Amino acid sequence: MPKFAGANVVGRIRFALERWDSPHHRSHVAQLGSLGCLRYMRILPLMLILIALALAGCATDPKAALAVRQTGTNLDFEISTEHVNGLLGLRVWQADAKEVFWDIALRYYREPRLAYGVVPTDFKTFGGGTSSAEQKFPASGQRPRALPSSTTFLTSIYFQYDTMFDAKVREVYFSFATDAEGKVLSVIPVARVAPEDYPKTP
Repeated sequence: MPKFAGANVVGRIRFALERWDSPHHRSHVAQLGSLGCLRYMRILPLMLILIALALAGCATDPKAALAVRQTGTNLDFEISTEHVNGLLGLRVWQADAKEVFWDIALRYYREPRLAYGVVPTDFKTFGGGTSSAEQKFPASGQRPRALPSSTTFLTSIYFQYDTMFDAKVREVYFSFATDAEGKVLSVIPVARVAPEDYPKTP
């Protein structure tokens, strides 16, 4: 009986090996492999497109540019952006004295123009909601001081943007000056502001 059982096992193994090595079975395996390769080749272009889009998204660089327009005693900050969800804040301070003139939390403001001393309300955000800005300085809703003549100012703009993996915040800086008559001169981007040049806390 044990010999018969052993012979049965050996016979089953031999049958399996012969079946695996048979031309018909090899052809069937080859067909399955060809189908797998065909399916892979079909989805490969789609995979490459998705990878390219992901890399393009990662390479997208958010930007913000500032211009200051003056009409009489009124100032308008004209802010243009690229790949930005919304502005979070703007702050203006005197470069040498480091005194803050205006500090406002913008809360995803997206309009291209911001009037100096005017707090925007009930504006649409990138998500379709409604938001309102809040003036942080001067306190109690007071209007900020007029910009003095022959003075250099620094301006920081905070904005929020998205990467492929998460949401980020960036701060960019600009410098502008007023001439002897109080007229605003051209705005210059500033790569970075040293810690000692940051404004005093109001």
